[in-house]
Amino acid sequence: MAKKTTEKRQFGFNTTSLATAPLVLEDGVYAGAISGAAIAGKEDKQFINIVKETVWDKNVGTTKSGKAGSFVETGNWVIEGSIFYGVVLTSKKAISTLQRDEPKVFGGRIKLSFDKESLTLIDNYVLGAWLSALGLSEHDFSEGVDFEYNESIEVPEELALVPNAVDLLNSLTYQRAMFSSVVEAANHVPVRVVVAKQANYKDKNVIENVINTGSFNSSCGILAYEEGCENDLEG
Repeated sequence: MAKKTTEKRQFGFNTTSLATAPLVLEDGVYAGAISGAAIAGKEDKQFINIVKETVWDKNVGTTKSGKAGSFVETGNWVIEGSIFYGVVLTSKKAISTLQRDEPKVFGGRIKLSFDKESLTLIDNYVLGAWLSALGLSEHDFSEGVDFEYNESIEVPEELALVPNAVDLLNSLTYQRAMFSSVVEAANHVPVRVVVAKQANYKDKNVIENVINTGSFNSSCGILAYEEGCENDLEG
């Protein structure tokens, strides 16, 4: 019987073909799915918190760019927060261009503000647009919150002299519970994402892709999914 010959595997790579800069997408709309939507991060870092209220005063100080004004504290405490999210791209064009199976874009942020008197969410069109694009705008997340007002809630030292500290802390507990449900429902939902190119904030010479949320997060950068939109290689 003739001996079977085996071809030796080769592991060489032509280094002259290496890219000299990160691969990036052109500005546009790409298919994907919400990923990493969260109101808390590593080591239980919370993105919704009780903070000192600040307002812009054009008569106090100057900015780094030399513009007159700065933020000053009012003496009040308020609840503020953010939802952060990314998108895993399913667009065939994105996968082909970036040469990765599950490329991701980040930079999604929805700022949350709460009324200092009622301690409830202030109307938020960016959040509304985000939930609408995800098909979640008709869902009343407040109905599923397991919450009971706690008169004996522990008050931290920095809030000891704040008159409405107990109300603030109870509202904070409620808001975190409700928005935890929101981000849980949002993750993995198919969407279309508006992608932009911009310079990396640490190194302006590096260009990267981000979710385009407009100036000062004035948009969610997310659009409703359309059937088959990931098949965009010919588009």
